[in-house]
Amino acid sequence: NAEYMGICVYGAHPTTGDRAQRLTGFSASITSVAYSQSHELLLGSSADKSVRVFSTRSERTHTVLTGHSSKVIRALFSPNGSQIVSGSNDRALKIWDVERGACLKTVSVPKSVQDVALSADGNIVISAHVNGKIMMFDARTTDLIAAMDVTDAGHLVTSLAVCGDALLATVRDSTLRLFDVRMHSQMTEYKHSSFVVGTNFSRSCFSPDGTTVCAGGADGAIYFWSRLGVFDSAVMGVRDQAITGLCWRPTGRSVAAMTKRGDLLVFE
Repeated sequence: NAEYMGICVYGAHPTTGDRAQRLTGFSASITSVAYSQSHELLLGSSADKSVRVFSTRSERTHTVLTGHSSKVIRALFSPNGSQIVSGSNDRALKIWDVERGACLKTVSVPKSVQDVALSADGNIVISAHVNGKIMMFDARTTDLIAAMDVTDAGHLVTSLAVCGDALLATVRDSTLRLFDVRMHSQMTEYKHSSFVVGTNFSRSCFSPDGTTVCAGGADGAIYFWSRLGVFDSAVMGVRDQAITGLCWRPTGRSVAAMTKRGDLLVFE
């Protein structure tokens, strides 16, 4: 939130949306947030070059990770919660020890990082870059596993999402592309005549059961496709307010959407 540069945590009830927590300590805007799998910790990456980790019980800072020399674009926990992976405009990926707050490994990359993801087992670090490449590294050795051009024209990849061995990339050419993490190959492409990716940081997601993908459009609608690539439906949110991020409730009953204007919408 730009007003006080903190993280707001809201109750999940679709009608009240009461703010449950307010986590502060940043000196610049927040670029991403993520829970540990246990939900005991919550992190925020920031334009102040840091990643700040909070205890969700005490609402106090657990640790602050510093070492990047530019804006941290994205950070997330490993599946077991013991490590954090971050990516920055400083052309570096870093792997951190959560308890010690220490940087374990640094991977230098050729271009600024646009997003970061981890394979389901946590063994592969996946990064998207401003030149349209997706790169994969061994999380244990930092060796390069694969580098892929998402489009021939080098369109920007705005976000990544993982479900099992599948990697979903949101692309500025107004497509979503599904890749096989193990085979490093594209499996499916999702598009629709009305769907336009509205920002350079638009984020799409899988349904909890992995059978559906959804993305927010520049027109304010949420678009749904079956995982096989068949268009399903579109639901209008706030017309002409680009949807910048989506998150599916673990029960599958609702989807939360953030607009470019800063409105948080919940769809049943």
